[in-house]
Amino acid sequence: ATNDTLNGMSRAAPLRRAVRILQPVPVLEAKRGPSFLDTSRNGRAAAKEGINSWGATMVKVFDQRQLAHTPAVELQNGSWVDYAEKASRSEMIAAKLGELSPARDFGQAPLARVHAPDYLDFLAAAHARWTESGRSGDAIGYTWPVVGRRPLSLQRIDALLGRYSYDAGTPIASGTWEAAYWSAQTALTALQPVLEGQDPVSFALCRPPGHHAGADYCGGYCYLNNAA
Repeated sequence: ATNDTLNGMSRAAPLRRAVRILQPVPVLEAKRGPSFLDTSRNGRAAAKEGINSWGATMVKVFDQRQLAHTPAVELQNGSWVDYAEKASRSEMIAAKLGELSPARDFGQAPLARVHAPDYLDFLAAAHARWTESGRSGDAIGYTWPVVGRRPLSLQRIDALLGRYSYDAGTPIASGTWEAAYWSAQTALTALQPVLEGQDPVSFALCRPPGHHAGADYCGGYCYLNNAA
């Protein structure tokens, strides 16, 4: 999650203050220790030292069910290429983190506070509807409704993929809903010890990522917005 993403989402205020979702550069302010917002050379060094000092006791959450998302290909620059957001990326990071806690299940209610109900229904059933229509492989959109058109009652899975996505680089595979669901639960699980005052900072390894997903669409490798 990026600063711009978090700052644009009012519902993410507690998360913005206290929980560090996996990202290359620390951007969130913790309740003690160095400022993650200080991007100077000294500030970065202090932030790194602070993160390392918390590492031994900090709650770190990763759920193996996030690995179920395994699309084969994506469309990039006019060609089909191997899917880039591979499960192995998360596995390599998880292997370096030490003891990890699995995610708790908070149900769909927190998801429904961020995402439209019809989008959640679509995402949960999209791959099954794709295969029921006689298709094989991953469900990938290839036609998108024109912005500003009158509301349409779309029924075909082809049309629904265009309605609820914005690119052809975010396929829906058989395990996508399971992985995205547990990715969101991972963020929620990491949030709890902070909200309950047990720890000023926690760590959520979320995969697939979520910061590009909107209230009613997926895209940019993201399906459920873990940051929100």
